[in-house]
Amino acid sequence: MRWLKSLLVLNGAASVLYGLLGWFMPGQFWAPEGSPVTVVQIIHGLSSLQLALGIIQLGAWRMKERWGLELVSVASLFNAFAFAVVIYLASGTASNDMFHQIGVPGAAIWLAVALVYAFLIYRERQEA
Repeated sequence: MRWLKSLLVLNGAASVLYGLLGWFMPGQFWAPEGSPVTVVQIIHGLSSLQLALGIIQLGAWRMKERWGLELVSVASLFNAFAFAVVIYLASGTASNDMFHQIGVPGAAIWLAVALVYAFLIYRERQEA
């Protein structure tokens, strides 16, 4: 359970960072400069969700209940997989913001994170 908690803390720190970047620098990280106001508002909404997930992931370190830890881990697995898919799909665009420039290596990293979650969740289930 310690490895799963450690991964959740690392992923939680990244989620909080992404959430804060989305709030304070939406034009630098998620969308090109000069994006319409509605795009910025959508980015703020998604960043709020990412920030909330990051806080929950960070709080999982103190969680003692196995079921709750697995629930947060499964949500984090789907979040990492969704990040991988979105980064991969956005990699072919000509936008100059950081998110669109991460490309296939960034998608591979998030896919690896999702696979590590799957492995650790499977291992936890086998031990239970």
